[in-house]
Amino acid sequence: MKKLGLLVMPLLAISFLVGCNHKSTYHFKFIGDHCTLNGKTTYEENIGVDKTEIKYTITPDEGYQLDYLDDSIPRSVTLEDNVLTIAKMDQDYIVNVNAIDNDIATIMLVSFEPETSIANQYDVVFRCGENDSIKEVDWGDGIKDTLQMHNYASAGEYLITIRGELTSFRLALPTKLNKCFNAVKIYSKITSLFNSAFCDCHNLISLHFPKCVNSIGNGAFQNCSSLTYIDMPYHLDSFGEHNSGEMMFCGCSKLQSIIIPGDATTIGSKCFWGCASLTSISIPNSVTSICDGAFVDCFSLTSISIPNGVTSIGVCAFEGCFSLPSIIIPDSVTSISSDTFRNCASLTSINIPTNPSLISIPDDFCNGCISLPSIAITNNIKRIGPTAFKDCFNLSVVDLSIVDHLIELDGDSVFAGHADVFQIRVRESLKSEYMTASNWSKYADYIVGV
Repeated sequence: MKKLGLLVMPLLAISFLVGCNHKSTYHFKFIGDHCTLNGKTTYEENIGVDKTEIKYTITPDEGYQLDYLDDSIPRSVTLEDNVLTIAKMDQDYIVNVNAIDNDIATIMLVSFEPETSIANQYDVVFRCGENDSIKEVDWGDGIKDTLQMHNYASAGEYLITIRGELTSFRLALPTKLNKCFNAVKIYSKITSLFNSAFCDCHNLISLHFPKCVNSIGNGAFQNCSSLTYIDMPYHLDSFGEHNSGEMMFCGCSKLQSIIIPGDATTIGSKCFWGCASLTSISIPNSVTSICDGAFVDCFSLTSISIPNGVTSIGVCAFEGCFSLPSIIIPDSVTSISSDTFRNCASLTSINIPTNPSLISIPDDFCNGCISLPSIAITNNIKRIGPTAFKDCFNLSVVDLSIVDHLIELDGDSVFAGHADVFQIRVRESLKSEYMTASNWSKYADYIVGV
């Protein structure tokens, strides 16, 4: 049995957020091979044959979604078809579940400054699905209607409450007005967020939505430059177009951490471009492709794990990740595009995958990696692209000692700007061939046989 790692604080808070009227709390506690509810009822018969989980049906049997309010909550607590499943814990823990009537669909907090309002344009506009129904919109200024747009008469802060049955949602505002949104909480049974759903909401600090969301469009949170927290669903049928999340968080410069849904297959083009505060990220094993510019200018990124299963890494995928000290590229990778780790100034350790389908180190692969001290070239490599290791000022060793053939060196500036003390180590039997080969001959004084 795998422990959930919460040894200090055994109290876990998990909430159902689906309205605002009725509230119930369920306390589950594992004791040996059975479980109690609120200290009374024993649910020994509900524990699976392997005694690793308990299933409990929440009543009334409609209108509930599970919402995690605390990042420490284990993902092994799930709610599907009104059946709450909790993985059995090795120690005694209590799980709190708050159930509330299904009423509120979405809450938005907006702040207007006097100069924000534009004559003859609506201050707030949103869009929902064609088959959705809005029971009431309380605009927070005394006006209630069923419209999807509203004018505010004066500057101020307003809490907008949308009641109804929504399945899809998107803000639709002039760019100048998007900055007024501070916080958004989505409840109801919304399953999808349209492309650019919250694009350019520069003052949006936090965003909460239910775990029943299974589709998020491209650029959904692009340029939300104040966004610090977002509770991503754990399951998404679509992570942007083609399940890629293209430009999804591009420009979210204050976002510090995020959990990518466990079934995403691609980190989309420019997905995290400019997430300057992002310090670490976990890529799920389902991902097979990291697209062009996925992590460009993630200046604070210090840790990232590329799972074994990724087969391609796109152009400039990690360019400008100044704080990244090391990276392990799995041997599953068969294709690496140019400028992959360009200007990763703190990079001191990187490997070349041994996959036989990977035969080339791309152009500008580690150009500008000024802290890189050495690089080992693997036997599957047939070509090293132009300026692949240019301006790696601390590069003192290029190790080709396991390579049994002459590698094509494309251009005479591949290692330009290397360290003053510099060696290219090749097999003794190939030394003379390397010293006289095209472009390698420029480095003849640095080639040593081993």
